[in-house]
Order: sequence, then C-alpha cells, then structure tokens
Amino acid sequence: MKLFTIGTLFVLLALGGRASAVPAVCPTATIPNGPSEVIACAAKDYSAKLVPPKIPSLDAATFWETVLFNTKISDGFCNGAPKPAVLQKAQLAMYTAACGSQKGTYFSYENFLKADAEISAKLGDAYTFMRQGTYEVRLQELANFLATAAQETTKGDDKLKYTTDGLYYRYENGILQSTDPQWNPPPTKGSCRVVPANPGYTATTQSVAAADCRFKGLDAFIPEYYPISTFSVAVKGTVPADYLVNTSLVMDNADKYDTKTNTIANVGTPTLYSGGTYKAPDGYTWQYMNQIIDPGYWIGMGNLQLTGVSMVQFFGWYHQKISAGAPVEAANYQAFVTRYLTEGKLAWEGGLWYWNYRINGIGKPTLHSVLAGKNDACRDMGITTKLVNGGCNDGGPRDLYYNYFKTTVFGLSGTAVTAPGGVSSYTCSDAILAYCTK
Repeated sequence: MKLFTIGTLFVLLALGGRASAVPAVCPTATIPNGPSEVIACAAKDYSAKLVPPKIPSLDAATFWETVLFNTKISDGFCNGAPKPAVLQKAQLAMYTAACGSQKGTYFSYENFLKADAEISAKLGDAYTFMRQGTYEVRLQELANFLATAAQETTKGDDKLKYTTDGLYYRYENGILQSTDPQWNPPPTKGSCRVVPANPGYTATTQSVAAADCRFKGLDAFIPEYYPISTFSVAVKGTVPADYLVNTSLVMDNADKYDTKTNTIANVGTPTLYSGGTYKAPDGYTWQYMNQIIDPGYWIGMGNLQLTGVSMVQFFGWYHQKISAGAPVEAANYQAFVTRYLTEGKLAWEGGLWYWNYRINGIGKPTLHSVLAGKNDACRDMGITTKLVNGGCNDGGPRDLYYNYFKTTVFGLSGTAVTAPGGVSSYTCSDAILAYCTK
C-alpha cells in the first residue's frame, strides 16, 4: 500500500519534510477526548513523521487546513470556483441560495469544533463521538467520518486524487444537473423527474422527465431524492412558505419516526394523508413531506449529504435537542434549509447527528455505536459505506480517502480484519452489515 500519493507529497513538501512510517503514539497518561483533542494529538503524531520532524508540531487548525483538507479547495463551489453563467437554472438558483455567506470558511475547522462543542454541551455524557475506546479506535472513527464527508462533497481533483480535495460542495451538485448532452459544459450525471400530482402515490419509481431539465428552477426541478407521497409531516399554515412544521415526528407510511428519541415505531396500516392510525397533534394537519419546500431542495446537503426524509428528521432532532429554547414545537423548514446551506456549524451538526443518532433502519445501531463497539472488523469502510449508503456504491473514492486518512496521515494499519465466515472489514456487503449489526 502506498504511504502517500502525489497530492499528499505536495502537501508534505510544502510543510518542509516527507512522511516516515511512524504509528500513532500521542497519548501519555490520558486518552485524548473528542475531536479537538484527538485532532491535536494526530497533528503532533504527523509532525513527528515528517523528515526532518516538524518542530514545533503543527497546530490542529493548520493540520486540518493543509494535511486533512486543502483550503484552496474547501468550499470551492461557493468560493469563486464556479462560473454561474454556465450553470443550468436550478444550479444557478442553488448557487445564489447557498453561497451568500461564509465563502471559503463554511467547512472550517472552527465550525466543526463549534458543532461538536454545542452538541456536547447540550447532551453531555449522552454524546460520545470520539470519546470511546482507545486512541487508535478514536482515530479510526475519525478516518471514517472524514472520508465519508470528503467523498460526499468531493471535487475529485486530478492532482490530489482523493486525498485533501474533499469539502468542495455544500450540496450534491450532480443531482441538479441535466443529462442533455447539448448543454455546455456537458454534465456527467443527474436528471429531473416527473411525478403524479399529490395526492398521488409514487411507490418506488419516478420517471425521467421528457421536458428539458436545463430551464427548470428550484420550484420545478424534481430530483431523484424527491420524497414519495407516503412521507407525511404535521403542519400549521395554508401554503408552503407559511408552514410551521411540527418538529417531533415524521410519518413514513406505516412507521412513525420520533425526533425526540430517534426511534421508529410501527403504527399500523395508514391511509394516505390521514397519517394512518396516528392522530395529528392538536392544531396541526397532515401534509405530504414533499410539499413543504420547493422540489429542487430535495437533494443531498452538507458534509454527509442529508437527503429526503433524513433532512427533515435532523430538522426535528435539532429543534428538539440543540436549538435555542429547545424543545421547539414547530419551525419553518424552508428557513432551516436555507440556514443549513449558509451556516457551516449547522451543516457539521447535521453530519454529526447522522453519524451519532440517525437510526439506519428499524432495529439497526448508529454508525458511531458500530465503529466504537467491540468488533475490530466493524471499524473500517466496509460497514461505514453500507450504513451510510444502504448499498455499496461509491466505494472507490471513499476507500481512497479512507486509506489516505487512516494510513498515510494517522499511521494506522491498512490491513483488513477478517470476521467469522471470511467477511472482510474493507468490503461493503450484506455479510458485513449482518455481522456488525447483529
């Protein structure tokens, strides 16, 4: 396995040295606790690996900005890199909505630490992100988290080759692209959809629109993450712009997701729009979730690209647990999404919620509980990819980021762990899911 790529070597040379194979060693008497201490410790280890050693050691912020990520690329979509003149209508509208603040600092180390600190202050000992297990276990969880965040927002820079080129997009840019080959520049993926007008029922498929996607704004562009009509929320108000969305629950067909407790409960067979056997709270009515915001906003957002129903679940959890005055009974979802696109701390909080509290299906544990658990085979990218994606797509870039963070930067072994039955910790599969979530 390579210890560094060309892109990594460029970073190392800029710091005045090259990497040697020194393992993670930072703890003396106390295991570093939480991201700020773990990353500071990793920076110290990394400085010792430079030849000659970097003295004094890199501070954590510089380590984040030069070794883990590249500040010339971070938040690049908003920080002067895109050319709005060649973006299609929905992309241009999203650029305008997302890039009004924190250009170049949206994904900053400061915002990441603020997000972690705010959740920790609110939840106390119930929040254990990078606060469990050995130093190596905490580093390995950080490698998984950073690799996932990087892959979900990657620029895919040819020179850096999936090392420090993550955190480029605030939202999943490709989802808003048209497949029309005559659009210049020709996009590589993405399409818009057509769905029956609500109250219609779209089960698992949505048709690709015959109309030209290029000229659809966010109010008309329906992306692939547009929620189906079995998802319901409770609202006050008469039109989407005025809706106050109840923050305590989301209905998913026959299931109720409780944002107070992050649990899913089966509530019986519903009839559409009525909320099934679960009564709407007093003063509220049920509304299809896909009607509470312009369709073009149903895309992946933030460092872990929250999509569809998970974004609404985070909206509820945040207002129940973290926001000023929490719990907040109801809030404007449109305003929340706009804030999510312009406030980096909130976006990192969304990623941390997904990692630490989102239930990945009924009866499944969270990512954090798996990665910080007892099984060594459940600490690598195999289980992480399966729990984040549900399937096993995008393994290539995510694996490259993971190997860079885990082995090149943190000095941990790149050898896969084999679980009973020959299941590899590096291979995304149903077998690794079954083993790690049993």
